[in-house]
Amino acid sequence: MKVRITGHTDSDTMPWWYIDHIGETFEVVEDEEKPQYYLTGILEIEGTAYQRHIKKVDCEVVE
Repeated sequence: MKVRITGHTDSDTMPWWYIDHIGETFEVVEDEEKPQYYLTGILEIEGTAYQRHIKKVDCEVVE
């Protein structure tokens, strides 16, 4: 499924990674462990792979 970022919910610790990507579309899957999020593809940082979360309230399903 694809979602478009529509906004950015405030975070107590740091901004969400998609703060500069409002209006962009990403391929996502449901996060079975955290139903309030979608998961994007893998992001690698210093050799460690991470999946990036998008809060469902910050996006809309487009496909």
